[in-house]
Amino acid sequence: MEVSEFISQLKQDLSDLKNQGSDNVNIDSLSEYLSEQEEIANLSSLEHEHAHARSLEHYKAKNEYELKKWEIDNQHSIEMFKSVILSGQTALKSSLLVNGGAAVAILGFFSKAWSNNVPDVVLKALPSSLLFYVMAILCAAIATGFTYVSQGYFQHDKDTLGKAMRIMAIVLIICSYVGFGMGSFQAYAAFSNGL
Repeated sequence: MEVSEFISQLKQDLSDLKNQGSDNVNIDSLSEYLSEQEEIANLSSLEHEHAHARSLEHYKAKNEYELKKWEIDNQHSIEMFKSVILSGQTALKSSLLVNGGAAVAILGFFSKAWSNNVPDVVLKALPSSLLFYVMAILCAAIATGFTYVSQGYFQHDKDTLGKAMRIMAIVLIICSYVGFGMGSFQAYAAFSNGL
Protein backbone atom coordinates (compact mmCIF):
# COMPACT_ATOMS: atom_id res chain seq x y z
CA MET A 1 0.00 0.00 0.00
CA GLU A 2 1.33 3.41 -0.94
CA VAL A 3 1.65 6.18 1.62
CA SER A 4 -0.92 8.33 -0.16
CA GLU A 5 -3.38 5.39 -0.20
CA PHE A 6 -2.79 4.84 3.49
CA ILE A 7 -3.38 8.50 4.35
CA SER A 8 -6.51 8.57 2.26
CA GLN A 9 -7.72 5.35 3.89
CA LEU A 10 -7.01 6.78 7.36
CA LYS A 11 -8.94 9.94 6.55
CA GLN A 12 -11.85 7.85 5.26
CA ASP A 13 -11.87 5.67 8.40
CA LEU A 14 -11.83 8.74 10.67
CA SER A 15 -14.62 10.27 8.64
CA ASP A 16 -16.65 7.05 8.97
CA LEU A 17 -16.14 7.10 12.75
CA LYS A 18 -17.23 10.72 12.91
CA ASN A 19 -20.36 9.97 10.88
CA GLN A 20 -21.20 7.19 13.34
CA GLY A 21 -21.17 9.67 16.22
CA SER A 22 -17.64 9.33 17.63
CA ASP A 23 -16.07 12.66 18.50
CA ASN A 24 -12.99 11.40 20.33
CA VAL A 25 -10.11 9.19 19.29
CA ASN A 26 -8.23 7.25 21.95
CA ILE A 27 -4.45 7.51 21.41
CA ASP A 28 -3.78 3.90 22.42
CA SER A 29 -6.48 2.66 20.07
CA LEU A 30 -5.15 4.81 17.22
CA SER A 31 -1.62 3.52 17.80
CA GLU A 32 -2.90 -0.06 17.73
CA TYR A 33 -4.85 0.71 14.56
CA LEU A 34 -1.71 2.10 12.86
CA SER A 35 0.29 -1.00 13.82
CA GLU A 36 -2.40 -3.20 12.28
CA GLN A 37 -2.38 -1.07 9.14
CA GLU A 38 1.37 -1.57 8.87
CA GLU A 39 0.83 -5.34 8.93
CA ILE A 40 -1.98 -5.07 6.41
CA ALA A 41 0.30 -3.18 4.00
CA ASN A 42 2.30 -6.38 3.53
CA LEU A 43 -0.73 -8.56 2.59
CA SER A 44 -2.31 -9.31 -0.77
CA SER A 45 -5.22 -7.22 -2.04
CA LEU A 46 -8.03 -9.55 -0.86
CA GLU A 47 -6.32 -10.25 2.43
CA HIS A 48 -5.77 -6.53 2.72
CA GLU A 49 -9.49 -5.71 2.43
CA HIS A 50 -10.51 -8.37 4.98
CA ALA A 51 -7.78 -7.41 7.42
CA HIS A 52 -8.59 -3.73 7.05
CA ALA A 53 -12.31 -4.29 7.68
CA ARG A 54 -11.52 -6.46 10.71
CA SER A 55 -9.05 -3.91 12.00
CA LEU A 56 -11.50 -1.05 11.54
CA GLU A 57 -14.29 -2.92 13.36
CA HIS A 58 -11.92 -3.75 16.19
CA TYR A 59 -10.88 -0.11 16.47
CA LYS A 60 -14.52 1.05 16.42
CA ALA A 61 -15.43 -1.41 19.19
CA LYS A 62 -12.46 -0.42 21.31
CA ASN A 63 -13.16 3.29 20.81
CA GLU A 64 -16.84 2.76 21.70
CA TYR A 65 -15.80 0.86 24.82
CA GLU A 66 -13.45 3.65 25.92
CA LEU A 67 -16.13 6.27 25.30
CA LYS A 68 -18.75 4.35 27.32
CA LYS A 69 -16.24 3.79 30.12
CA TRP A 70 -15.48 7.51 30.22
CA GLU A 71 -19.22 8.33 30.29
CA ILE A 72 -19.80 5.92 33.19
CA ASP A 73 -16.82 7.29 35.15
CA ASN A 74 -18.01 10.84 34.51
CA GLN A 75 -21.56 10.02 35.65
CA HIS A 76 -20.19 8.34 38.78
CA SER A 77 -18.13 11.44 39.60
CA ILE A 78 -21.16 13.69 39.16
CA GLU A 79 -23.30 11.52 41.45
CA MET A 80 -20.59 11.42 44.12
CA PHE A 81 -20.29 15.20 43.93
CA LYS A 82 -24.05 15.57 44.37
CA SER A 83 -23.88 13.28 47.40
CA VAL A 84 -21.11 15.35 48.98
CA ILE A 85 -23.06 18.58 48.38
CA LEU A 86 -26.20 17.08 49.93
CA SER A 87 -24.28 15.87 52.99
CA GLY A 88 -22.74 19.31 53.46
CA GLN A 89 -26.11 21.01 53.16
CA THR A 90 -27.57 18.63 55.73
CA ALA A 91 -24.73 19.36 58.17
CA LEU A 92 -25.23 23.11 57.73
CA LYS A 93 -29.00 22.94 58.14
CA SER A 94 -28.91 20.66 61.18
CA SER A 95 -26.31 22.87 62.88
CA LEU A 96 -28.44 25.95 62.34
CA LEU A 97 -31.56 24.11 63.47
CA VAL A 98 -30.25 22.61 66.72
CA ASN A 99 -28.43 25.76 67.81
CA GLY A 100 -31.29 28.04 66.80
CA GLY A 101 -33.79 25.83 68.62
CA ALA A 102 -31.62 25.77 71.73
CA ALA A 103 -31.22 29.56 71.70
CA VAL A 104 -34.99 30.04 71.34
CA ALA A 105 -35.62 27.59 74.18
CA ILE A 106 -33.21 29.46 76.48
CA LEU A 107 -34.81 32.81 75.56
CA GLY A 108 -38.27 31.34 76.21
CA PHE A 109 -37.09 30.11 79.58
CA PHE A 110 -35.70 33.56 80.43
CA SER A 111 -39.03 35.22 79.65
CA LYS A 112 -40.82 32.95 82.15
CA ALA A 113 -38.02 32.77 84.70
CA TRP A 114 -38.25 36.32 86.02
CA SER A 115 -41.93 35.96 86.85
CA ASN A 116 -41.71 32.50 88.45
CA ASN A 117 -39.04 32.99 91.14
CA VAL A 118 -36.30 30.91 89.47
CA PRO A 119 -33.11 30.97 91.62
CA ASP A 120 -30.59 33.69 90.74
CA VAL A 121 -27.85 31.07 90.32
CA VAL A 122 -29.70 29.64 87.30
CA LEU A 123 -30.44 33.05 85.80
CA LYS A 124 -26.80 34.14 86.13
CA ALA A 125 -25.42 30.94 84.59
CA LEU A 126 -27.77 30.61 81.61
CA PRO A 127 -26.50 33.59 79.57
CA SER A 128 -23.21 31.76 78.97
CA SER A 129 -25.11 28.85 77.40
CA LEU A 130 -27.06 31.32 75.26
CA LEU A 131 -23.75 32.86 74.18
CA PHE A 132 -22.45 29.42 73.09
CA TYR A 133 -25.62 28.79 71.07
CA VAL A 134 -25.46 32.19 69.38
CA MET A 135 -21.76 31.77 68.56
CA ALA A 136 -22.51 28.32 67.17
CA ILE A 137 -25.22 29.82 64.94
CA LEU A 138 -22.72 32.45 63.77
CA CYS A 139 -20.16 29.72 62.95
CA ALA A 140 -22.75 27.80 60.92
CA ALA A 141 -23.79 30.95 59.05
CA ILE A 142 -20.16 31.81 58.22
CA ALA A 143 -19.59 28.19 57.14
CA THR A 144 -22.46 28.59 54.69
CA GLY A 145 -20.65 31.57 53.17
CA PHE A 146 -17.37 29.66 52.96
CA THR A 147 -19.20 26.83 51.19
CA TYR A 148 -20.55 29.26 48.61
CA VAL A 149 -17.13 30.84 48.05
CA SER A 150 -15.39 27.46 47.78
CA GLN A 151 -17.78 26.36 45.03
CA GLY A 152 -16.97 29.56 43.14
CA TYR A 153 -13.26 28.84 43.37
CA PHE A 154 -13.76 25.25 42.21
CA GLN A 155 -15.83 26.45 39.28
CA HIS A 156 -13.02 28.79 38.19
CA ASP A 157 -10.36 26.05 38.49
CA LYS A 158 -8.77 27.53 41.61
CA ASP A 159 -8.73 24.21 43.44
CA THR A 160 -6.21 25.20 46.13
CA LEU A 161 -8.33 28.14 47.27
CA GLY A 162 -11.49 26.04 46.94
CA LYS A 163 -10.04 23.33 49.17
CA ALA A 164 -8.93 25.92 51.74
CA MET A 165 -12.44 27.43 51.84
CA ARG A 166 -14.00 23.96 52.13
CA ILE A 167 -11.70 23.10 55.05
CA MET A 168 -12.66 26.37 56.74
CA ALA A 169 -16.35 25.52 56.30
CA ILE A 170 -15.81 22.06 57.81
CA VAL A 171 -13.89 23.52 60.77
CA LEU A 172 -16.64 26.08 61.36
CA ILE A 173 -19.35 23.41 61.31
CA ILE A 174 -17.37 21.34 63.80
CA CYS A 175 -17.03 24.47 65.96
CA SER A 176 -20.78 24.97 65.67
CA TYR A 177 -21.47 21.46 66.98
CA VAL A 178 -18.89 21.93 69.74
CA GLY A 179 -20.65 25.21 70.63
CA PHE A 180 -23.93 23.33 70.90
CA GLY A 181 -22.34 20.78 73.21
CA MET A 182 -20.76 23.44 75.40
CA GLY A 183 -23.96 25.49 75.53
CA SER A 184 -25.93 22.40 76.52
CA PHE A 185 -23.38 21.56 79.19
CA GLN A 186 -23.58 25.13 80.55
CA ALA A 187 -27.38 24.95 80.67
CA TYR A 188 -27.24 21.57 82.41
CA ALA A 189 -24.72 22.89 84.94
CA ALA A 190 -26.89 25.96 85.60
CA PHE A 191 -29.97 23.86 86.28
CA SER A 192 -28.17 21.24 88.37
CA ASN A 193 -26.44 23.86 90.53
CA GLY A 194 -29.57 25.94 90.99
CA LEU A 195 -31.98 23.20 91.88
